[in-house]
Amino acid sequence: MHVTLVPPITRFLQSLPYLFLPVLLLVLTGCSTEKPESKRYASVVVQGNTPGQIAAAATQVLHENGYSPVQVEPPNLVYEKRGNRWAQIKYGSAIDDTPIFVRVKVAIVPAGEAQFRLDAHAYYVWDKGGPTEQEITSNLPRSGPIQKMLEEIVRRLGGKGGRNRLS
Repeated sequence: MHVTLVPPITRFLQSLPYLFLPVLLLVLTGCSTEKPESKRYASVVVQGNTPGQIAAAATQVLHENGYSPVQVEPPNLVYEKRGNRWAQIKYGSAIDDTPIFVRVKVAIVPAGEAQFRLDAHAYYVWDKGGPTEQEITSNLPRSGPIQKMLEEIVRRLGGKGGRNRLS
């Protein structure tokens, strides 16, 4: 009977794939503390208005809050404004003065008979319009100010509708 002794280093090397498997699974699945998508946006329901009327009211309200229209054809609206100093410090470049922008995307989604839901997502944008433009979704701008703008849109459209209670 012949017994082969395996050196300890060989046994260790053979077990490496099993040691790294849990780490690999964590990396591939991603550990995240971000809120689920349904918790990251502002939303309201509008009743009795057309998508065109909603888009016009949204453009007016966001313009009054410093946003410039980028795309105003329903159902997808996009507005931008230059980010504040804090956003510039946190997300800006240390090499140059590339400004950081806040981009708000508003979707007009059918929600029933003569009823639409406005869903707004906010992003920080680095290198806007440049070859390395990037929408930054982590640490999004607070949804509170955006929610208030959506509620103002509803008010200007006659007040029919209101805040969409998200689950």
